[in-house]
Amino acid sequence: MKPEQGSQFDPRSERSSEDSSFVLLRNNIFEVFRILILRRWAFFVPFCLVVCVATIISQYIPRVYKSTTVIERRDHPVLINLQQTVATGEFARFFRPTLSRDVKSIDAMAEAVDNAGLIPNLPRKPDGTPTEEGWELCREKGAELAHGVNVRLIQRTEHLDQIQITFEGPSPSLPQKFVRAIKDAYVRRMREQLVSMLADAKTYFENTARDQRQEISDLESETLAFQAEFIGIDPTNPGALKLKLTSLESERSELERDLNMLSLETEARRRRIEQHKMRTRQSMAMQMGSALPTKHNLSPEAQAIEGEILGLQREIHDLKTSRRMTDRHPDIIELQKRIDRAKGQLQTQYASTSTDSNALASEHIAAGGSPLIWDMELADLQLDLQDRENRMAAMEQRLRVIDSDITKHKRLEDNIFRYRKDFQIKQDLLAQARAEHTMNSRRVVEIAGILNADESERGISFTELTPPTACIRPISPRSTTVLALSILAGLGAGAVGVLRKELFDQTYHTTKQVTRSLGLAVLESVEEFITSVERARMFRRRVIYAPAIVFVLMSAVGISCAAALLSIEKPDTYERYMTKPRALWQSVWNHNAANDSTVVSDSKDATKEKVQEKPKAVKPPPVHPKIVKENDTAFASIETGQ
Repeated sequence: MKPEQGSQFDPRSERSSEDSSFVLLRNNIFEVFRILILRRWAFFVPFCLVVCVATIISQYIPRVYKSTTVIERRDHPVLINLQQTVATGEFARFFRPTLSRDVKSIDAMAEAVDNAGLIPNLPRKPDGTPTEEGWELCREKGAELAHGVNVRLIQRTEHLDQIQITFEGPSPSLPQKFVRAIKDAYVRRMREQLVSMLADAKTYFENTARDQRQEISDLESETLAFQAEFIGIDPTNPGALKLKLTSLESERSELERDLNMLSLETEARRRRIEQHKMRTRQSMAMQMGSALPTKHNLSPEAQAIEGEILGLQREIHDLKTSRRMTDRHPDIIELQKRIDRAKGQLQTQYASTSTDSNALASEHIAAGGSPLIWDMELADLQLDLQDRENRMAAMEQRLRVIDSDITKHKRLEDNIFRYRKDFQIKQDLLAQARAEHTMNSRRVVEIAGILNADESERGISFTELTPPTACIRPISPRSTTVLALSILAGLGAGAVGVLRKELFDQTYHTTKQVTRSLGLAVLESVEEFITSVERARMFRRRVIYAPAIVFVLMSAVGISCAAALLSIEKPDTYERYMTKPRALWQSVWNHNAANDSTVVSDSKDATKEKVQEKPKAVKPPPVHPKIVKENDTAFASIETGQ
């Protein structure tokens, strides 16, 4: 505090003001203690009574008991790999959004009620399951208890959760049993739901794998056809097209060379056949002489023999060309013998039918008559010529095909990059289809393994980290809360009693009150004159009555507080102690109820007698306004001026 300008600062004034504030505070504290000491009964009695009443009332407050269990839900590795599929979605996150609904659903609560046996004499079927009426009762009970169920999810990792299930109920034996039943029902229902989902997923993957197998087969056929049609489009073998062109050109050159050689050989064979025909005609004409018949006058027998000889010659030629038989082969020898026998028969026929040999022989030879048919060399030459002509035709056909292939492959060589891109797309589709088919087939095997495994290993494993806690103490009300509120209520009642007594008391107890109220100065005070009777009465009040009242009130407070604490901290012990008093009270209540009219009349008479016997209060003598009392001491005030 700064001094004003032109004035002198006095530090003693500031110290004196601080001392006066401290003295005032001290005086107020002393005054409060004086009032409490003076009005101790006005404070103590309401305090004890209100504490007793509050603690007794707290015993009738409904108790709330709580039980908690924590289970761990861990995903199977196969289930982790089945994320984000068309059939299943994300298994790891499937149960999280619906956790509270799965635990607190009506059916889940009904199953928990049935498992916990909360409804005695529940109607059941012969197999032990509840009937429809029984399920309705379980649903009603479950809907009633569902309000006390609380579920909390603690996500540790993406595939590891901790689930906390809590139940609050009015009975100490109910929460622990019901929480265990809720946990078992949830685990069973989730496993059943998971098995159903895995079965659907298995069916989906099986169908997908089957469709992909067909797709792979179609893509392989398309790829092979494309690769066969456009050689060299495979990026892993870029030189195949050049190699194919080189091979085709080499083959064409070889075919052209072989074709030229066959053409020359064919021309030589034709000349040899003409020359052989001329020599054969001359030789046969000389051998047969004038007996050579013509084609026109041959008998049917001779014509049949000629046909037989021709057929045997062709058969021998076929055996030599197709089966590579030689003249020393038994079959060829046998056929040759048959030809010789047929030739002898034919000569006999010719001898019997021949006339005018010179003219007719020339005409028959010129016309290609029958003597030429047994010329094996001529037949071989003709067949050899025919074979070479066929080979030339095949080579010419092959040469045309090679020219077409060379043209096509040269055109392919010009567009190789465009075709190679299309081939790469087909290869990528095929590789992707194979990879998906392999993955889906593996998933089918893994899901089948899960479905065939034990129940505890089917997709999700549940582990009980914390078993359901026992409900010994209620969570509401708390013992500390009850005691604190009871003591606060008692302190408030005592303060109200002291305040009421102080406000309505018109007696002076100190000289300061006289000075402050009357404006009179107290010169001297004398103590109160106490007689022997008053002294004996004060002795009885201080030594006998006051301790007895204090003992009774404190005992009542102690008993009521102990009962309140015992009912909260140890309800079993409390119930055991309260069994006999409750039985006694019940018997008294029943007896009073049976004789209600007599009891009422007797109570009224007793009340009247007590009222009549109650002594009248002795009115204290009036106190002179000049006499005050302070701590049982009388002060006489003397008027000023006397």
